[in-house]
Amino acid sequence: MPSRVPAIVFIGGGPRTAGVLERLAASRPALFEGPLQIHVVEPHEPGSGRIWRYHQDPGLLMNSTAADVTMFTDSSVACDGPPLDGPALATWAAGVLDGSISDVPVFEQHILEQLRSLTSASFPTRQLQSKYLEWFFRRAVSSLGPDVTVTVHRDVATAVERAAGPLPGHPDAGTHLVRLASGAEVRADVVVYALGHTDSQAHPEATRLAGFAAAHGGYYAPPSYTTDVDYSPVEAGQDVIVSGMGLAFVDLLVLLFEGRGGRFEERPDGVLEYVPSGAEPRVWAGSRRGVPYHSKISSSLRSPVERPRYFTAAAVEALLAEHDELDFRTHLWPLIAKDAGYAYYRELFTGYPERVRGAWTDFEARFDALDWYS
Repeated sequence: MPSRVPAIVFIGGGPRTAGVLERLAASRPALFEGPLQIHVVEPHEPGSGRIWRYHQDPGLLMNSTAADVTMFTDSSVACDGPPLDGPALATWAAGVLDGSISDVPVFEQHILEQLRSLTSASFPTRQLQSKYLEWFFRRAVSSLGPDVTVTVHRDVATAVERAAGPLPGHPDAGTHLVRLASGAEVRADVVVYALGHTDSQAHPEATRLAGFAAAHGGYYAPPSYTTDVDYSPVEAGQDVIVSGMGLAFVDLLVLLFEGRGGRFEERPDGVLEYVPSGAEPRVWAGSRRGVPYHSKISSSLRSPVERPRYFTAAAVEALLAEHDELDFRTHLWPLIAKDAGYAYYRELFTGYPERVRGAWTDFEARFDALDWYS
């Protein structure tokens, strides 16, 4: 380590940086001793960052259930450094409500209502996830110890350069200079790029469509993260063509329909009926599949498969002993696909026996003996 206090700069302060800080704190006795300076460059709130920022529509949901979301490394994680257990999102929400987790700010009423209605099977809002991530970031910082200083720069990094050489007070070679949009500079021994979701250059087709829309007085939104797009030019009753019917399409419908005052009401027969507000456009949607994707399943597995049966370390070692080089499609994919097939048939036989003929043990033995492409 350099003779002065070493410094690390994280460019980006979202979940990746928060996770690295937690690992630094957990592994610190084995990694380093003494003081350390950490700088986090993040224009949004540290912990949640840009993608998971709080200021987005509360109708936008996560793509995972609350039980499946955690920032902690429990005993099931194989990693360098000691695993440290902690609450997953659902457990954290319960702890906030019962007071066992008290190091949180005063939440707005609609966040409290989300906490009360959350179950392990719920799909939380991205707003709620932002609060969990920001809490985790603060917890990770506090776990680093008193001689580690963490400075958050609510700024944007514009360049990273090699330092020109030893400077007064900085005698060690190999340092970096991180330049910020505000004009400030931060010197670092290590720079960690934790950029998360990054923008990309416009595809030629997107550029062509944007030009066509501009020439004809229309509006075109290129592929982007939903919250970063301004949909206010889309007028009520206007015909809108949407290309793609995946997750971003679901987000778009939320913003243009419920986000504009529409709501769902339950009929006496239990069917949900959409009641428009009148501010919605008329959407014409298409995709390569031509139909929307199915919604996330709401049932739980009757007999989950705990670990791979065919794509195992022993199987890969056997392949390496036989081949100098492995081809993913030829050697590895058949094992992965067979594991997926095994899990499917196991659930079918054990969870829905009325839909099959024969016993699972007989089927399993025959399935084991067959190659995937047989």
